[in-house]
Amino acid sequence: MDKLKRVISYVLVVCMMVVNMSFNAGVVLAAAGIAGAPGVAMTETNLDAAVVTLTLTEETFADATLSAANFTLNNAPAGTTIESVTYTDTTHANVALAFSGIDFDADVTTFTITVAAGELAGGNPLVTGNMTITAVVEPVTPAAPAVTNDDTANTVTGMTTAMEYKLDAAGYVVYEAVAFGLLDFSGDHTLLVRVAAEGINPFGPDTTLTFTTNPAVAALAAINAGTEIFADFATAGVVGADVANKDIYDETILAEKVTKGSSLTLVEVQAIVTTINSGKRYVSTIVGNNILLVGDYAFELDADLDVSNYDLNNFLVAAQTAYVNGDTLRYEVYFSFGGTWYDVVTGEGLGTEMTDLSDINGDGLYEYMNMVQE
Repeated sequence: MDKLKRVISYVLVVCMMVVNMSFNAGVVLAAAGIAGAPGVAMTETNLDAAVVTLTLTEETFADATLSAANFTLNNAPAGTTIESVTYTDTTHANVALAFSGIDFDADVTTFTITVAAGELAGGNPLVTGNMTITAVVEPVTPAAPAVTNDDTANTVTGMTTAMEYKLDAAGYVVYEAVAFGLLDFSGDHTLLVRVAAEGINPFGPDTTLTFTTNPAVAALAAINAGTEIFADFATAGVVGADVANKDIYDETILAEKVTKGSSLTLVEVQAIVTTINSGKRYVSTIVGNNILLVGDYAFELDADLDVSNYDLNNFLVAAQTAYVNGDTLRYEVYFSFGGTWYDVVTGEGLGTEMTDLSDINGDGLYEYMNMVQE
């Protein structure tokens, strides 16, 4: 019996040891941890006032006095700092953030906070999990464009397809090279140029380009209108104008404008001035009917003989200039009747109608009216 009791006691001891060993082998101690949770979702806009609550698990703060220097921000946007750290209880603290407002346009998804070992009872540093800070993309107002103009050449440089423009009272138009190249900036104009709106970005301020009427252009316009002062000939670029011939210039320019059907160019005005200064006159300036033109000599047949000086001797003198026209190698005799000139050498009756007065005498010029040099 005693032997049986000893066996049973031994078995019980062994069983208890096995049970105790099995129990101890199944125990796993939980690791210390820390979590961070902002009061509200953090964004670029509210980051300066954000507060992150830290919660410890399987760990406590070493004491109730927390130093901000022992808390580190990781992967925070530039300009983000710790404003304060407030102890709540042994496992909770609040970290208040400060943000200077430095712009960032990409979300931060790996923001964490590290608590140094000195602040924790366990003596090991802890790092929170990742937190997100959402960026806010703000609209950007572009600067006024660096475009310039040449008021003399009436051109603009620096335009790009990102710009739009407004000419005088018209509305804004998106820049397109071909259409812009067709604009006429001669005269007085105001051109506003700005960077156009794109996406959330508004249009920018204007650059103002001013065009004025060029003195030379204005002077030539006055010459064509017959309202010029004599100095306008030089201003327009005409060389050699003689004040004594101004009235003849005006008369000829007006007549040539009518013939051409539009204003004369500087080259055409210069040719008139040069021709008139040489003693020649334009057939287009002859007015009246019954005008006989023989070479360089014109006769007013309706005038009294002492005015027209039309007689046989003078006709022969005039005829010599027609017979020896080396430029056209032909006779040059014309007659004006009813406002129309005729080549009396060719055709029947009055002759062939002259539709282009510059063909008369080969150059549209003559020199004498009634035997007097014009």
